[in-house]
Amino acid sequence: GTLKKRGLVITASDAADKYVLRFFAPQSGIPEDPCTGSAQSVLADLWKRKNKRTEFDVVQLSDSGGAMRVICGAKYVRVRGRVRRIGRPEVSVK
Repeated sequence: GTLKKRGLVITASDAADKYVLRFFAPQSGIPEDPCTGSAQSVLADLWKRKNKRTEFDVVQLSDSGGAMRVICGAKYVRVRGRVRRIGRPEVSVK
């Protein structure tokens, strides 16, 4: 089948203060995102409700991998981690 949404996230947790994920966005030209900070606003809230925690260690299981620390407040989600450039910025104008 064809993915008709912007992306697909798969997540699981094996500990109350940790979860893992993978994010695929082929419709956006990204077969798999190596480390998806933007998805944490939804995922942190999900795991906060399920595990009754507000802080999580997050591991993205892509080939290049990614690790984040996520803090889920009442009206915000804070994401911390290291940044690694994996490409170079390029804009194409037609």
